[in-house]
Amino acid sequence: MITKIFNSTTEDLINDWANLWENSEYSNYINSPEWFFSTIENIDSQNTHIISIYDNNNLIAIATLLKQKKYGFEFYTFPADNFSCGMPFLIKSYDKKVLNKIISEIKKLENVFMTNIPEYLVSDLKLNKYATFDAPNFYVFLELDSIGEPIIRHKNKIFKKAKEIMSKLNLKTYDNNLDNKELETIFKIDNKSTKKKFGYNVFSDNFSKKFYKSLKKHYKEKLILNILTFNKKPIAYEIGFKVKNTYYGSQIANIEGLEKYSIGRVFVGMILDNLTKKQIKKFDFGSGDDHIKRTFTKEQISLFTVIITQNKLIDIYLKTIIILRKKIYDFLHQHKNIYSIYRKIKK
Repeated sequence: MITKIFNSTTEDLINDWANLWENSEYSNYINSPEWFFSTIENIDSQNTHIISIYDNNNLIAIATLLKQKKYGFEFYTFPADNFSCGMPFLIKSYDKKVLNKIISEIKKLENVFMTNIPEYLVSDLKLNKYATFDAPNFYVFLELDSIGEPIIRHKNKIFKKAKEIMSKLNLKTYDNNLDNKELETIFKIDNKSTKKKFGYNVFSDNFSKKFYKSLKKHYKEKLILNILTFNKKPIAYEIGFKVKNTYYGSQIANIEGLEKYSIGRVFVGMILDNLTKKQIKKFDFGSGDDHIKRTFTKEQISLFTVIITQNKLIDIYLKTIIILRKKIYDFLHQHKNIYSIYRKIKK
C-alpha cells in the first residue's frame, strides 16, 4: 500500500474515485465525488487535503478534508459537515489497516474536526479519547410481507388517524425529472414550515439553497425529492439520496395546520411505503432524535464529534463547548418558545 496526498483533484483521481464509489459496498452520499464538488462550489476554502491510498496502483480508499473555521479556530473538516452523517471515508472493503492508515495521516494535521462519526468507526479506530457524543442515528430496514405489502411500523394506526384527509393527500416523487422549479417549491414550504416558526428551517440562508442546487446538478437521479400536497397545494417536502439499496433522508419539513392528523408521521409513512415498493432495503434517518423517527423504528447507532488537535487548550475548550451546546439544545428543544427566541437572536 502507498499513500498519496493531493491538494487538488486531477482527472485520473476523479475517475478512480468515481469507479471506487460505484463498486464499493461502503459508498454513501457523503463520500462521493458529487458531494465534494457540490461543497467546493459553494465555500471559500483555500486548503484541500485529499488522502488517497493505493494497492498496486488501484485506489482502495480516499478521504477529503477542507480547512474551515470552527468556533473561531481553523480546522480540517469533511466537506459540508453540517449536512453530513455516516462513514466519511470511501473504502473498497472494511479493512482496519487501511482505515488506520487514513487516521494516521489525519493525525498529522494540526487541527481536525469530524462530526457525526458512527460509533463503530470511533471504536474500531480507537478514537474514543477524541470523541464526544453528538446524536443518535435512526434507521429502519424495509421489507414486504407475504402478500407483497410494505411492513411499516404503526402504519395502519397512523393512516387511520388521518383517514378523513387521506383522499386529499398526494405524494409526488421527483428524481431524474427534478429541476430548480421543484427546489423553489421546497424553499417556499420551508419558509412556511413549523421549523421556520422556531427558527431552525434549513433553507433560511442562501448557502443551503445554493448547496442543494449544486447537489441536484451533480447527483442527478440519485437526489430524490418528495413533495406532499393537500387539495393540490404543497404542504410538505422531504429530500434525500438514493445510493444503491439505501435511502438517506437529508431534510424534511411541513407547514402548519394539519397537526391534529399527525401529518409529519403520515408523510414519512407514505415515503417509507413508496420506497419499500421500489425495492429500497434501508432508510437512514440521519442525525438527530425526534418523535417521528421513534414512531417508525427503534434501531439506532450513536454518532460522535471527534476533535484531534495538538493544542490541549483548544481540545478542552471545544469539548466543553460541544457538551454545553448539547445540554442547551436539549433544554431549548423542550421549550419551543424559548428556542424560537434563541434561534432568532443567534441569527
